[in-house]
Amino acid sequence: MMRRFVLVLCLAVGLAGCDFMTDAATRIAYDLEREAAALRRSGEATRTFTHKPKASPEGITGPYTVRLGRALSISKYHTSYHSNFVEVPKMLVVRKGEGEAFQVVLSRVGDSIQVTELR
Repeated sequence: MMRRFVLVLCLAVGLAGCDFMTDAATRIAYDLEREAAALRRSGEATRTFTHKPKASPEGITGPYTVRLGRALSISKYHTSYHSNFVEVPKMLVVRKGEGEAFQVVLSRVGDSIQVTELR
């Protein structure tokens, strides 16, 4: 019994930092959280990062569209988790083909971090 508990505990700890149980929109939101924190620490005015959606789990196959505003959507997946870390002053949309990555531009505006462009 103790052996099983230790195995389950090790598995849970091992998976804690990965995106094993997330969907495509949540993975983008996690990238926004991480990159906004990096921009805050850096003292720089802007930061650009690249995101390539995974096909699984709960991912994207084929061409896709990312819509980012108060909510973030990619294909059938949606979240508003990103709004805890970034502001999106206007609706942003980018369309990409299967397997293509997209870029996100973050800008420091006063004390806030804003998503200013998707490309």
